[in-house]
Amino acid sequence: EPIGSDHILEREVSYQSLPSSLRDFYRSHNGFFAFDRALLVRLFKERRGLLGLVEWNDAKQWKLDYECGLEDYVFFADDVVGYSYCLGLDQKVYLFDPEQGVLECHADSVDAWIKIILSDPSEVGSSLAALWAEEHGEIPFGYRIPPVIPFVMKESEGMGNILAPELPLIKYRALLARTLRDLDDGEQVQVQSLAGYLREQS
Repeated sequence: EPIGSDHILEREVSYQSLPSSLRDFYRSHNGFFAFDRALLVRLFKERRGLLGLVEWNDAKQWKLDYECGLEDYVFFADDVVGYSYCLGLDQKVYLFDPEQGVLECHADSVDAWIKIILSDPSEVGSSLAALWAEEHGEIPFGYRIPPVIPFVMKESEGMGNILAPELPLIKYRALLARTLRDLDDGEQVQVQSLAGYLREQS
């Protein structure tokens, strides 16, 4: 499902500054959804309420909230629950766990990443997106459907999912990641619910 864009990328200074592998990718894939909107590949610039690659990678949006040096990574895609794919300085694609602020190498290149996703759409939560679409309609622009309770909490399993705007969602997760990072071994902490946080932000 193409998102569509009127931008001519070659005229954009920030486009020319992208790593060559992403420039090549965006020349033919400037923003789309796939697998019932489970996979979001961001268009280059904001459109229809959806933050583009330029806005999403502005460090002041959310990267600095993690306090863990994400500025050198270019985030270009998200799965159905809001876990992100990004390109590192080594030209490898990393999967970002936003609840813990952890990066894990996922593919050796953008082309390799594409092959992985196409061969197994469950990587991005295709079944969950299809079920959500049946029950609630397609996922709106600018939203993901994370679990009601974060994955890092033991009771997350089977609790369902919630429709969440992407920017408040990742800011909530950055707060969660910082809180967990600062805990001593065995220390317990109460964490505000995602639903409660989203209510405060609305």
